[in-house]
Amino acid sequence: MKGSERNAMVLFGLAVTLGILLFSTIAAADPLNPLSKNIIGSERGTVGGSPISIDAQAGNVTAVNINGEALTTVWQGYYGNITGAITLENAGGSVFYNWSDASPTGELYVARVSSPTWATVDCANLTHITTEETALGITLNKVDGINETFSKSTHDAFSLGSRSFIANNCSFTTNGYNNAGPQSASWDEVLLYDSTSTAPVFATIIGQDSTAFNSGTVDFETLIPVNTTQTLTTYYFFVELS
Repeated sequence: MKGSERNAMVLFGLAVTLGILLFSTIAAADPLNPLSKNIIGSERGTVGGSPISIDAQAGNVTAVNINGEALTTVWQGYYGNITGAITLENAGGSVFYNWSDASPTGELYVARVSSPTWATVDCANLTHITTEETALGITLNKVDGINETFSKSTHDAFSLGSRSFIANNCSFTTNGYNNAGPQSASWDEVLLYDSTSTAPVFATIIGQDSTAFNSGTVDFETLIPVNTTQTLTTYYFFVELS
């Protein structure tokens, strides 16, 4: 991902270990708040190379191809692992029985609202994206804009509460890179929209033990846009395990 530098919010690796508590009395629960997080570390890319000089001589016309790079001003990257459990317990939290799952499947949801109205979350459309880019100060047709990044339209089937999204149901999707570059086998990320909160929801399908951009093994990679007019943008994480 490319663009110019922005303070403290760009593509640093944030390894997040998430746990989730699912109640056996709920047949098809909405995504829930994680039990914990463990921020392993964060990094920021260093771009640019050594100074390059070209001698100039009067009377010459010289063809030169220049290659450069810059950090994105729009996107934050998150990656990490997810563990969880299904539990049977009373209202006081006393556990009757617990089924731990070190490799759960399901989805990771990220939104700027702390309590999305899950019943009104559906596939995002181009109008939603345009509204979001305006809200985040992202200029039209920016090469690392939202619709330029969520430029795919394929994803695996997934569920959100009691609703099922069939494969390729939503039009704006993307995938984080693996160590070989662009890929589409793991971590389908689908752009959704909560019409009640008028806020986007980023849904990433968990891909257990997949090879990450840095050759590590992770369960998810997620791209999240930031407000380009502010230093920090707060997001809330939710998980729905199956």
